[in-house]
Amino acid sequence: RAAEAGLAAAAAARCPSGGDYFVVRSGADAVLGALRPPIGDGTLRLCGDGNDGVAMQAALLLAECLAEAEANVKQVSGPASLAEAFSRQLAFRRRWKAPEKTGGLRIFSRRRPAEEAGRPELVTGESRSAATVIEWLDACEVEAGIDAAQRTPGRVALERFGGVYVRRQKDGELACICGVVGQATSPGGRRIGLVYTPPSLRRAGHATELVKSVTSVLLDDRTGPGFATVVVPAGALDGLWTRAGYCHVGDTAEYRLDPAPRALPTDAVDDDSETVQ
Repeated sequence: RAAEAGLAAAAAARCPSGGDYFVVRSGADAVLGALRPPIGDGTLRLCGDGNDGVAMQAALLLAECLAEAEANVKQVSGPASLAEAFSRQLAFRRRWKAPEKTGGLRIFSRRRPAEEAGRPELVTGESRSAATVIEWLDACEVEAGIDAAQRTPGRVALERFGGVYVRRQKDGELACICGVVGQATSPGGRRIGLVYTPPSLRRAGHATELVKSVTSVLLDDRTGPGFATVVVPAGALDGLWTRAGYCHVGDTAEYRLDPAPRALPTDAVDDDSETVQ
C-alpha cells in the first residue's frame, strides 16, 4: 500500500499542474480515494468512511507520502475526521502552520417514504403561482446573505429546478416552496436543495410536511439510489430534517494549508539562553 501511494504521490509532484487521483488499498479493497481536478481551486477531495479506522490510517499514510513527495496541496475537503487527520499530518510533516478549517457541510439521509404523505404540487414557469414562487426564490437568496452580484434570479432558478414543489394554506394561497436538484442516475440521486417559508408563515409545520411529501416522491422513483440525502451548511439546525424523518449521517470539512513555517512553542526556548539588549 505504501509503495502504491508513494508512486502516485511522486507522479503528482512531477506534474503539479495536472489532475491527480490517488487510491489507497487494504488488500483488494480500496479504502480511501483522493481527487485533485486539473481545473478549479486545486482542492484535494478525500472520499472514504470517516468512521472506519482503516480509512483513517489510509488518510495518514497518504499524507505521509504526499509530504515526502513535496506535493503541492493547499486545500483539502472530505469527511470531517479524514480531512482533519490528513491536513494535520501533512502540515506536521512539512513543518507548516497548523491547517485552518474554512467550512464544511452536514449530511442527512432518509430511506423510507413518509407515512400518509400527500403528493406535493409542482409549480412551473407556466403555473398560475409562478410569480409568487419567483418572488420567494429571490427572497430566499436575500435572506441567505448571498451577495447581490452572485444571486440567481428567481425566474432562472425556477427553470433550473424544472419546477418547484409547493404546499398551500387552507385558503389556497402558497405556504412553502421546495426545490429539488441532481439527477436520479447520479450517485447521490435527486435531493432537496432548497426549502423556503416566508417569515409570516413560519412555525406552522408547512416546511416539515412539504419536505415529507417531496422526500416520498424522491424515494418512490425506482431509477434513483433508494435513499434521499440532504446537504446543508455546517452549523445548520437539525430540527426540520429530523422532524421530516431524516437522520444525521455525517459531516464534511474543508481545510486550508499554509506553507508558512509553524511557530515553535514558547517553552521550547533554551532556559540557558540570554537576552542581549
